[in-house]
Amino acid sequence: GAQKGIMDNLDELIFAIKSVNGNEDKLTANTVTTINGNIDLSVYADAITNNQDEVIDVLEKNFGNGSNIYKIFTAEIYYQKNECYKALVQAVSAIPFLQTAGEYELLFSAMYIQMCVMIVTGQVNAIYPMIDSMGDWINKSENDELISNHKALGAWCALYDDDWYVIDDWLKQYAPDENAEIKINNVFSLFVKARIYLAKQKNMAAISLLEMVKPLLEKENRVMYLCELNILYSLACYAEGEMLDAFNKFNIAFEISKEYGYDRLVADEGEIMYKFLLDYEEWIKNLPDFDIKKESDKLDYINRLINLSKEMALLYPRYLRIHKLDYEKLTSSEIEVLRLMADDRTNDQIAKFLRITVNTVKFHSKNIFKKLGVKNRHMAVRIAKEEGFI
Repeated sequence: GAQKGIMDNLDELIFAIKSVNGNEDKLTANTVTTINGNIDLSVYADAITNNQDEVIDVLEKNFGNGSNIYKIFTAEIYYQKNECYKALVQAVSAIPFLQTAGEYELLFSAMYIQMCVMIVTGQVNAIYPMIDSMGDWINKSENDELISNHKALGAWCALYDDDWYVIDDWLKQYAPDENAEIKINNVFSLFVKARIYLAKQKNMAAISLLEMVKPLLEKENRVMYLCELNILYSLACYAEGEMLDAFNKFNIAFEISKEYGYDRLVADEGEIMYKFLLDYEEWIKNLPDFDIKKESDKLDYINRLINLSKEMALLYPRYLRIHKLDYEKLTSSEIEVLRLMADDRTNDQIAKFLRITVNTVKFHSKNIFKKLGVKNRHMAVRIAKEEGFI
């Protein structure tokens, strides 16, 4: 019986793959978040991993390069199930072949999964050189969708790194307009924008954006994206204190995630998700018709998600945290240093102008960065100008 179920699923998967009509640029497993495959194959995860030879064969016949496309399929599936080592091996082993062949859309997907693994293992700083090098060949591809998603990928990574200089620059220059026509190709970018709204406590803006995207995802039956949409929607409601709406929205995402193994989709939202899940678990247990014995599988899965999101919260405590606007007061000396920083002067030049030592300049700079919650002088100057300090 179980084997028949797998084979029936395989038949559906093969039919779905053939329906893409040879457009391998758009064929990847779990949507894909970055390049948005023509169909959502994430619902066939078990059929893909359980029938390697058959799946590679149909890919090869329809698209060529079957083994490398299969590696991307399985890398995405393993990543979502938190089998990060397997995901990394599959993705990275495909990259050299895709680079040589100039298959940039598939290459982008493989590198995206590589970056996801690096983020969840605490290596977000190592991603920026990769994003820069991607930019070189992406711009050569002259693929507008790819260029747009590459920019959004940088902003998404910056959310984990708490780099608001990069995030705000993306918002001003490259972010898609949710009030314009919504296309599948820019859903990844729109979801990045929704997360930025959450971080800035613009919860109503996040909800409005998600409502704009929802009809297209329902029409296209994008199961994984609908799961992600309901995750973000529930977090926006939660931040607004609308607990019942938050829990009901998350119920939808939870059932989808549990069925198809989208563990990381939930857990990658870090601390805000960790806190939400703790409250969600308590709410579930207190429902009048809740039976702890019958619902043990549900509680086990909630606990798995709690532990995974806790790990992310510890790695990136500032991810999606409210972008603070209440800054500690700067001293007159710190304001002077900031004004000279804004004039692009070096520490030596600042020291000479203010008739202080370079070490004193560094001391003031350290205090400025700490008070403004930034990592470098560019970010400090930007915030100082925005907040009217200089």
